[in-house]
Amino acid sequence: MLNWLKTRTNGKERKSFGKKSLIAARNSRYKCEICKYPDIRTLQLHHIKGRIKDTEFACLCANCHQIKSRQERAMKLTSNHTHND
Repeated sequence: MLNWLKTRTNGKERKSFGKKSLIAARNSRYKCEICKYPDIRTLQLHHIKGRIKDTEFACLCANCHQIKSRQERAMKLTSNHTHND
């Protein structure tokens, strides 16, 4: 966990993640925010509003992160499809 947080708050990923990633991890008590799975080896940071500067993060397990990302992609595709008609 320490290495995971270090790379995002102080290391090479700092520009993309920074302090807000640490806050998200702490607020979730190092568990998935959706399913509450407590294994820190599975945790990933979800960009709530996409990969934009100063975004907020959700701390999710790999499974929930994949599901959430796919749902958001599907909604975006559906939204783009309805606007193009």
